[in-house]
Amino acid sequence: MNQPENQNPESANRRAFLQNAVTAGAAIAGAGLLNGCATGKSTLGAQTVAGSASPRATAAAANESPLWDLSWQERLGRYKMAYDVPDPQKGDAYSVIASTIAGYKAARPITAKEFTPVLVLRHTAAIAALNDGMWKRLKAHERLTEKATSAKFAERNPFLVFVDRESSFVVAESSISVLMANGTTVLVCNRALTALSGGLRRAEPDKFKTNEEALAEIRRNLHPGIIPMPNGLFAVAAAQDAGCGYMRILE
Repeated sequence: MNQPENQNPESANRRAFLQNAVTAGAAIAGAGLLNGCATGKSTLGAQTVAGSASPRATAAAANESPLWDLSWQERLGRYKMAYDVPDPQKGDAYSVIASTIAGYKAARPITAKEFTPVLVLRHTAAIAALNDGMWKRLKAHERLTEKATSAKFAERNPFLVFVDRESSFVVAESSISVLMANGTTVLVCNRALTALSGGLRRAEPDKFKTNEEALAEIRRNLHPGIIPMPNGLFAVAAAQDAGCGYMRILE
């Protein structure tokens, strides 16, 4: 009669071998972990040290793409909010930012300057980033949401500077120039600017052979300090990467 498996000498030998192998492996692994903790030279320790820098600092140091300026992320203050603006509207978005700035000045008078809004102009709102000269060349007033009053703004961008109630969509505190002076970072969607470049090329065919040349001209004629981003959705995401909250302004 065969012996039961638990009494089979070969089975017992196999079990003993496996137990010894597991015990030895655990001892080696334990020794490696202890040595790593003691010396700081383990693979895990090295990865921890190498990854100690913040993601934003690492990205800035690496200068991942010289085509796009992301240094604004490092300049944001303690309090920050991204305002997603896809349409020109009637200046509502800029008034919201101005009101928030005023709120910080009232509630946090000592640290109010550490509130750094990020205004993202994308889709049809990209026209608000143009200086007066390019605004006129593109006839950007025809693209305004408020068609009834658009004819008043054929000569200049009504969002940049407050002139008076009759010739502006903004008040003194909510013009883009004043918002920027109060710490607002303004980003504009390059994809939206690219859409405008076709219009500039058609309007001035003798000056531009390609849309790329027209786009370069548009980018040279952004209001000073406004930063183009690859696209508006990326700009919103990049602002949130830098710690911003999110607010979309609806008409």
